[in-house]
Amino acid sequence: MGQAARFELSDGGVGRIVLSAPPFNMLTEAMRAGLDEALAKAHAAPGLKALLIGGEGRGFSAGVEPATHDAPPHGPALHDLCARLEALDCPVIALLHGSVSGAGLELALAAHYRVAAAGTHMALPDITLGLPPSAGATQRLPRLIGAEPALEMMLVGKPVAAPEAARLGLVDRVFENDLGGSAMRFAEELIAEGRPPRRLSEVAHLPGDSAAALQALKRRRAQVLASPMPAPGKIVDCVEAALLLPFEAGLAFERAAYEDCRSSDASRAQRHAFLAERRAARPARAARPRPLRHVAIAGADATGVALTAACLDAGLDVALYEENDAALAGGVERLDALYSDAVSAGRLDHAARAKSWARLAGATRLEALGGADMLIETGLRRDPAFYRRLGRVLRADACLASATEAPDLDRLAAGSGRPADAVGLHPALPISPIRLVEVVPGARTGPEAVATAFALAQKLGAIPLSSGIAEGFVARAVLSAALDVADALLEEGATPYQVDSALVGYGFARGLYRLVDTVGLDHFWEARRRQDATRPAGARYVEIADRLCEAGRLGVSTGRGYYLYPEGAGPAEDPDMAARLAEERAAKGIRPRTVPEGEIVQRVLAAMANTGARLVEGKIARRPSDVDVAAIHGFGFPRWRGGPMEAADLAGLLRMRSTLRVLAEDDPVLWTPAPLFDDLIKNGRHFADLNG
Repeated sequence: MGQAARFELSDGGVGRIVLSAPPFNMLTEAMRAGLDEALAKAHAAPGLKALLIGGEGRGFSAGVEPATHDAPPHGPALHDLCARLEALDCPVIALLHGSVSGAGLELALAAHYRVAAAGTHMALPDITLGLPPSAGATQRLPRLIGAEPALEMMLVGKPVAAPEAARLGLVDRVFENDLGGSAMRFAEELIAEGRPPRRLSEVAHLPGDSAAALQALKRRRAQVLASPMPAPGKIVDCVEAALLLPFEAGLAFERAAYEDCRSSDASRAQRHAFLAERRAARPARAARPRPLRHVAIAGADATGVALTAACLDAGLDVALYEENDAALAGGVERLDALYSDAVSAGRLDHAARAKSWARLAGATRLEALGGADMLIETGLRRDPAFYRRLGRVLRADACLASATEAPDLDRLAAGSGRPADAVGLHPALPISPIRLVEVVPGARTGPEAVATAFALAQKLGAIPLSSGIAEGFVARAVLSAALDVADALLEEGATPYQVDSALVGYGFARGLYRLVDTVGLDHFWEARRRQDATRPAGARYVEIADRLCEAGRLGVSTGRGYYLYPEGAGPAEDPDMAARLAEERAAKGIRPRTVPEGEIVQRVLAAMANTGARLVEGKIARRPSDVDVAAIHGFGFPRWRGGPMEAADLAGLLRMRSTLRVLAEDDPVLWTPAPLFDDLIKNGRHFADLNG
């Protein structure tokens, strides 16, 4: 294996440091050691007139692995390497291409000039790990582009494309092609003009008006004040330090802020979530996915419409099938409403809507779907004859996916006569945008079909997650456990609004009952009816949701569910809900009690973690961190809490098991701890130890 970084010197006195650990040139210990050696050679090189620093492979550098934040780094520190790069006496030019992210961009900021290929994207996404930058970006970036745009880059973490970077002043030149040759000519231009190094550490004042910078800081501080995570506030503090303190003092301030955040539970949880998402996105068996350009959706129900919209938004051609014209028209009408809402909310413009709509075709004949690369059936019909027709209609190299709620994948596989091509592909919830897709291999599903399902999920902008065949799969099983607990608390004395308030206070994107209203109470009602035959004897069953469905209160779609949805207004609490709950309690002889918010959160989290443990034991979830991904992206569990399994680890498994045992005295079916708790506690282990 060659050097991770090397120094070269041309006859004309232009040197080059090459980061040579493709494809992403991560700033590992080996890379930093190589860079340390290359910088030593550059500093010692006689007659060095300019230095170019660039990377091989797909990008300049994608920064550091999140796991490196779990312990202090070994070898040369990146902030010291940045200082040594910046200290060179000749112009230093960073050659940026591909993805330049995190610590990679911090290294580029230590150069005196930056040039970029036209397709380059630059980002400081440390905020997604609950961290501020740690190698000088909070001090150099505001000195380069000003306080407000620097805060935007660091607090939002989204990539900035090369043209926008040039407008901001982040890069000096953008080249359409031949980055290396163009950069060399730029270096020769600097040498000819005698332009000196431009060190950001020597910039005394931020660009623009200092009063405007202070106003930007004040505005951003007000925005992050309520954040439960320390990193946003620390980033604002660091940029304020760049405005008020000398550079070296600002660097020390940044390093202290980084250490404070790195040791916080919020950052640990966010780093866990990042790694969990990365693990989840890899199929168990590596294979090359099949091409995906044209998708057929058989079924224009809520799931079918959500999948159709996601595929169109991803640039795919879509054929939407229903059995008759009326059913197809109803599906197209729901799809049109979805797009109209997106346009009204400003998430989509009319041109983009028209472009997506042009890729849609309707069909009432299965034969019209024969050109699809993948057909996804959404539970339209489940008889063997229908499956046989699907198997015959599709091309030999096409995949056949099932998005049905009931886990009957093996029937589809056998009925179609194409078991190797059949795979389950289940959006966690039938709402747009789809954020989680569970990929479910059958007994004879081939690795190519699985890889293609993973590839489709990623095209849709969703997280793919492998799941075993079981009612509810992973995300819905965990959500159902939370709803069972919440429903029991309604019987005991809570209101839907107290439950939602407690969970939103904990960090959920929205409360459970707001979520149920959005998806539709009828959707969950169907799932409960499927479970009637297998529900354990003695299991507690709460009828409140059934009564609402019987009354036609199905949620947002009917204007009433747990909440009221007045036309043109947001959700409102229903004053009649108290009477409805009182009636249900009286029918069972339940005397209501006051339910504290802390108890609501404790019980919901315990139920999620216990169900997650059972899913891992039953090999429905591959690992505990997959349960966390399912909760975060499936129904809005706070990412900065890491997911229910990470939250259980942080709280302590012994404490969690004790809580479950106490609750099991009243309801053993719901609360008896999964045996996995005993096994982990006995061996001094945690759920995280099973994520490897």
